[in-house]
Amino acid sequence: MDKIQAVLMQKNGLVLMYLAQTLLAKQEGDRMETIINIADELKVGRGTVQTALKNLQSFGALDFETRGHKGSIITQIDYGILMKISGIKNLVGVMPLPYSKRYEGLATGIYKTLNNKDISANLAFMSGAERRINSLLDGRYDFCIMSKLTARHYMDEQVPIEIIADLADKTYVNEHTLIVNHDFKDFFDGMRIGVDHSSFDQVDITHRYFEGKNITIVPIKYNQIIESIRNGTIDGSIWSLEENIINNIDLKCIDINQATGNRENTQAVIVTRADETGIKNYFKRFFKSERVEQIQKDVIENKIMPNY
Repeated sequence: MDKIQAVLMQKNGLVLMYLAQTLLAKQEGDRMETIINIADELKVGRGTVQTALKNLQSFGALDFETRGHKGSIITQIDYGILMKISGIKNLVGVMPLPYSKRYEGLATGIYKTLNNKDISANLAFMSGAERRINSLLDGRYDFCIMSKLTARHYMDEQVPIEIIADLADKTYVNEHTLIVNHDFKDFFDGMRIGVDHSSFDQVDITHRYFEGKNITIVPIKYNQIIESIRNGTIDGSIWSLEENIINNIDLKCIDINQATGNRENTQAVIVTRADETGIKNYFKRFFKSERVEQIQKDVIENKIMPNY
């Protein structure tokens, strides 16, 4: 057991870990939180905080100097050591199944951006934002990817998650469309519309698009929708307009985007648990949305191969 692990195993190891997690958001020249404030927040003695700070200095993670009324200013910081103390070494995220080039590009961008000499990041895949959020809250994953519209919905419902990375429009899906059979002519009363209730985006867009129309909602799994339209089990469904749908010539795509309005359903965000100080600060310091967006674009345009 190395010195860091030995100290973390001691009674006040959690104070040391918390300090390291909060300091991930700092850089040289930043002012540190006062010992009094830290002690009050953690409900520990000031001596415990002072000891933790001395340990950070002895491990080479941090150095600072006191400048009178300006407080303590960070003069040196080592993020690799801070991450080791924080317990952040292997990150695992979860996102939708990579059925399109857009999702493959998003996965590749996140994978390449997060992996570096200090940390290893991997991705798992799961359909349904609600399932991904539940798995995140259960502690199976460190972060998950969904649309901004869905994230805002669950946050408004007081689900304890927080957006830690905000990506551009059309990073989650291109557009949404109504998929129907090729012989579809017009809407009719009782039209059977397939909806996967684990997808808030699909539920929301469906209700807004068909507002005032007499339709029958048919609960169905997202991956069964296309075949169910083909065999006549349902008459149509809202779907993301990606290349694997456009190439199905036996299906018809009806533009719905002007009718539904909200663009946040096309925008990808990364969320984590609201109490995950270390993960939030790690993303704040190291995650570059612009790099993810460029890698995604390169994958979509076949300039680079997907790698996740």
